[in-house]
Amino acid sequence: MSQTRAILGPLTTIFEQAPDWCDKPVIYGRESGTLYGNLAQPCANFENELPYDPSCWPPTTSGVATTEAQMNRAAFYSPGLYCPSGLVTACVSTEGVEGNYSFRFPLESGETAAGCCPVNYQCPTDHGMCSSHASKASFLAVDCDSDGSITVVDTYHVVIPTTVSGRSTVISAVELQAPMIQLVWRSDPPATTAASSTVPPVLPSYNPAPPSPGLSTGAKAGIGVASCSVVLSVIGFACCFLLGNRRRMRDRLVTPAAPTGEASPFELPDPRSNRYELESPGSLQALAGPKTPSELPLENLNVYNHDDRSRAGELVELE
Repeated sequence: MSQTRAILGPLTTIFEQAPDWCDKPVIYGRESGTLYGNLAQPCANFENELPYDPSCWPPTTSGVATTEAQMNRAAFYSPGLYCPSGLVTACVSTEGVEGNYSFRFPLESGETAAGCCPVNYQCPTDHGMCSSHASKASFLAVDCDSDGSITVVDTYHVVIPTTVSGRSTVISAVELQAPMIQLVWRSDPPATTAASSTVPPVLPSYNPAPPSPGLSTGAKAGIGVASCSVVLSVIGFACCFLLGNRRRMRDRLVTPAAPTGEASPFELPDPRSNRYELESPGSLQALAGPKTPSELPLENLNVYNHDDRSRAGELVELE
């Protein structure tokens, strides 16, 4: 159902000054295993006539009554060309053309409207809000002061699914809502429309990026020359390696002559011979082999006879 239009002012630059808690929900309730929370509302004070903190919104034109406009969700920025930082285009509709969303305010001829939501949020039909429902999630939530003032005192981690501490209650889902920042621009404005309204919008995650241009002829020629140079360098390196390898193999096959004036190499003893050789300058000296043992003269031995039996050689004493 359409409502009265409320223009908040122009939005021709990316709004980036929102407080850091604006993208974290306040969990305000639990029902049938589902948690419920809102973004851009730092404290769960639902009696306040303004459900969202204006500091989470882009600035408005001075004098615009934002309270009623934001509550009836029929307010928009025009010309609106950019979603605020952290938000993406979630839904679009053009006047006279079937779109993917029905906004709560009527569009005029030549106008297009877009809804900006946090990442992974959708535009539910005829709702005027961004929503997200998940059975598995992990995110940071904010906690508020006990007096209900818009003061964030803490952040905590929420994991879904989970079990409530000390109870058997299982939290199996979470449903979050966030205010939709609505933009309107004209694609074919009447002659009286300001020039700034004719600028086509730049909406994150909605317009596809233009294809990248191909390589120029000069770049292609440069790549071809560089490729040929690399191939020739590899071939030259392979030839040098093969020639060097052949030269080293040839040098190992040639036995060098012994230099003049140097001593002959040592010879290891022949295990089949009883002769041992030692090197001496200019000649070899042979060591005599073992000689036949000789016997001492009998007169140098004192032979003792015991029991009249001759036992010569049993005990020998030197005089």
